[in-house]
Amino acid sequence: MSQRNPDEVDTRQRIARAALGAFADRGFDGASTREIARRAGVNQGLITYYFRNKETLWREAVTLVFDDARVMLDGMRSRIGPDTSAQAVRDAMRTLVGFFAQRPEIVRFMVEEGKRPSARLSWLVDTHLAGIYETLPFISTDPVRRAHEFYMLTGAAALIFATQHECARLTGMQAGDGAVIERHADLLAEWFAAR
Repeated sequence: MSQRNPDEVDTRQRIARAALGAFADRGFDGASTREIARRAGVNQGLITYYFRNKETLWREAVTLVFDDARVMLDGMRSRIGPDTSAQAVRDAMRTLVGFFAQRPEIVRFMVEEGKRPSARLSWLVDTHLAGIYETLPFISTDPVRRAHEFYMLTGAAALIFATQHECARLTGMQAGDGAVIERHADLLAEWFAAR
């Protein structure tokens, strides 16, 4: 098997990350390959060259972001282990909140895809989200509680960043500011530890 040229890998990833942003902003149908190419700073023909079609690009963009999420969660689990102390919960929440602060398009993307049933949504859940849902630490193993706690935790950790412009207008707070991110994680840890 031949190794890929590092420049090609970088270009593929740049296109996939730009695509995720476009899909988050406009949905699959509304995002054009022309816009994705513009966001990535590449010729539109490279999208077909690397991905064949928009569906393949969509899947690679999803895989890229969920690979990032798995790396983040694996790191969080390895640092914390079975420890459920207040400090371990705080560290976990800082990791989770920091991830969403750096990647606010993820929640917008998931909301866009989750609005309606589709083959894409089924693939996304079955291939990527189900594994995270089953293994996310600090939430109940009881099936009913787990469902609610999963959405409470991910929503509380991420929504402020996904709607950062609304947050700025409503509160005057810049969600991407380091002090805001840290305080948000600490408040989430306090809330989660008190449950």
